[in-house]
Amino acid sequence: MPRKKSAPDFLLILLTFSLLAIGLIMVYSASAIWAEYKFNDSFFFAKRQLLFAGVGIIAMFFVMNIDYWVWRDWSKVLLGVCFVLLVLVLIPGIGMVRNGSRSWIGVGAFSIQPSEFMKLAMIAFLAKYLSENQKKLRHLNKDCCRRFCLCLPRSA
Repeated sequence: MPRKKSAPDFLLILLTFSLLAIGLIMVYSASAIWAEYKFNDSFFFAKRQLLFAGVGIIAMFFVMNIDYWVWRDWSKVLLGVCFVLLVLVLIPGIGMVRNGSRSWIGVGAFSIQPSEFMKLAMIAFLAKYLSENQKKLRHLNKDCCRRFCLCLPRSA
């Protein structure tokens, strides 16, 4: 039976758009002079930021409409895919070097940083793991606390 779709959190969406607007203002104020000098357009970097913000907004509304159980069910696969992407970064010709570190993958005119996707995959995987192993972890937590308390006087 399909789950009832919940209404979006409008306060969260409002705060997201507020942060987006503040970010655009900051990008413009920090780069207007350099953009005017380099590209003859003081809004060059602000326009680019707005383009990427638009892509992000589309992605946000797409992801908002996915049932959160999908993330739980696919968390291991997402983790595996992200791990493969992190390994691909290390291969010369695929991974791009920027500012002295090889942490980007070029995809056409865009480049992605797999470590950012890995953060989301780790959150989904750990949420699933912790929810499935609550009882085991509760006992482990008590056991670790006891061992820590036993070691504390020795370290002083």
